[in-house]
Amino acid sequence: MISSPDVTVVIPTIYERRELLGRALDSVLNQTLAPTEIIIIDDHLREGAATTRNKALAQVKTRWVAWLDDDDELLPTHIQSLVKGIRRARAQLAYSYAQFVGGRDPLATSVNGHLVSPFGVPFGVEQRRHLRELGNFIPVTWLGETELIRKVGGFPQPNSFPAVASGDCEDYGLLLRLLDAGAEFVHVPEVTWRYHFHGANLGGRGGTAS
Repeated sequence: MISSPDVTVVIPTIYERRELLGRALDSVLNQTLAPTEIIIIDDHLREGAATTRNKALAQVKTRWVAWLDDDDELLPTHIQSLVKGIRRARAQLAYSYAQFVGGRDPLATSVNGHLVSPFGVPFGVEQRRHLRELGNFIPVTWLGETELIRKVGGFPQPNSFPAVASGDCEDYGLLLRLLDAGAEFVHVPEVTWRYHFHGANLGGRGGTAS
C-alpha cells in the first residue's frame, strides 16, 4: 500500500449507525493509496451535517480532504484515482461516480440541453451552469483542497444560501461557494465508491447521513 501525505478522509456519523460506520471505515483502510489520517466525528448533539463536517474540517492538517458518509463505502482505488485526477487537471475538486446499491441512479447533468447520466461527462461550462441553475449532480464523496474549502467558509447551514434547487443541502451550498471562488472541478470517469439506498438516506438534508 502506498501512503499519501496529502489526504485526510472525514466520516461524519452518529452512534446508532456504528455498524454502517464499520463498513465505511474498512473501505478507507483498504485503499490502494492510504490517507494520512481518518477523522471520524460523531454528531452526538444532533447539530446536523454542516456543523459536523465543519468541525472535522477544522481538524484537517493535509492539503486535500475527502468526504465519506457513514452509510457509503469507497472502492479500493477511490483516493488514488481522485488524487491522480486532481493533480493531472490542476483542479481544486475532483469527483468520480458511484455504484448505486438498492436503488436507481438519481443523478443527471445537462449536455447540449439534454439531461444525461453524469458518468463520463467532463466538467465544463454547461455543467457549471447546471449546478447554478438546475441543482446538484455531485454527491459529497469528492476530494477537495482543504484551505480553499476553509476560505469560502466550509459547509453552509441548510436554507442559508441562495439556490434554485436543494437549498436545504449543505454540500450543494459548498459547491456553489467553491464555484463563486473560481475553483476548478474535474470529473474522473471511474466508478470508485458505492452509494447504498436505505430507509435512512437523507441526501444531505439536515442530518449526517447521505
